[in-house]
Amino acid sequence: MSPVTSYQTTIPYEEQDFAVLSLAVDSKGRALMLGVVRGGTGKRLQQYSTRMFSFAAGAKKYDDKELKIEGKYISNAYIRFATDEKLMITGFYNAMSDKGKNEGIEGAFISTVIVEGLDNPDLHVQKIDPIVKASITPQGGLAKMFNLDELNAYFIRTIALHPDGSGYVIAEQRAIVVSEDERTYTKTAYFNHMIVYRFDANQEITTMSAIPKEQVTSVTAPKINLGIVSIRIWTGSMQRLLYKYNSYLDTEINGDIYIMYNDHRDNGNARTVKEVKTMSNKKNANAVVVKVGTDGKWDKETLFNGKDVDVILETSSSYVIPGVGFVLSAERGKELQYGKCTLNK
Repeated sequence: MSPVTSYQTTIPYEEQDFAVLSLAVDSKGRALMLGVVRGGTGKRLQQYSTRMFSFAAGAKKYDDKELKIEGKYISNAYIRFATDEKLMITGFYNAMSDKGKNEGIEGAFISTVIVEGLDNPDLHVQKIDPIVKASITPQGGLAKMFNLDELNAYFIRTIALHPDGSGYVIAEQRAIVVSEDERTYTKTAYFNHMIVYRFDANQEITTMSAIPKEQVTSVTAPKINLGIVSIRIWTGSMQRLLYKYNSYLDTEINGDIYIMYNDHRDNGNARTVKEVKTMSNKKNANAVVVKVGTDGKWDKETLFNGKDVDVILETSSSYVIPGVGFVLSAERGKELQYGKCTLNK
């Protein structure tokens, strides 16, 4: 493999004030980048802006335009190409006041922009229904962690586009917390609630659903202290263990969205974060599939109970069969077992 094109350029923002949100490259070698320019805290948040950058293939020049929702604050977004001539940006926003940004998420947005020049942004916003939002608002100890910057806590994993321009988005609340003492180093990964929203061929958001879940995995590694130097022993298998049983897979069949993941066996059809228990190991894990209809309503069905069959679903090594369902990878001791989940058409 050899590079088709390579070029470097400099943008006029200080490193400490700039963060990249998302990148995309098209078949013509054009690169698109979405970034946030930080302004500070409190009233200085008014100086924040979300920027779109378009880099022409093989050229040092670029276009730099602001992606703006008047009176709102954007710091979570994902970019991808919708067609050869347009790109699509989607994410979340909240309100901006004289004191800075409000906590939490007010709504979602979709913007389509012409690639060349980043002109004529077509922007659509949709507030989250208060009841839907309340169903996944963190409570108790987790509230302190996620409410501090909930806007950034949701990671957009799925943008599914149909030929007519419609589609759906799935975002998942994520965080990795690091702690250590004199002898150990621990990473705790949280893969929590999901927000699912559909949009039509005009990129208007038509439905928005919230699916509460909590998945937590902690991995502890030894730490060796050599005077003022500490050596942390962290392997690739340890990193994979953080993701192995967590997060989700999704597919769409005849307009219905199917989402497969590990859930706590006592959660049943729990609808709010208050009802949800945390899935943390095989003994309390059920493999489930949630079906989200075209009206945004959803139902959950259990595929198998991990404790009863002595296995746990490995979402990280399962995969989608388009138009059919999923291939399941399940761990039993040191062995893997495979199965097929065919969804109703």
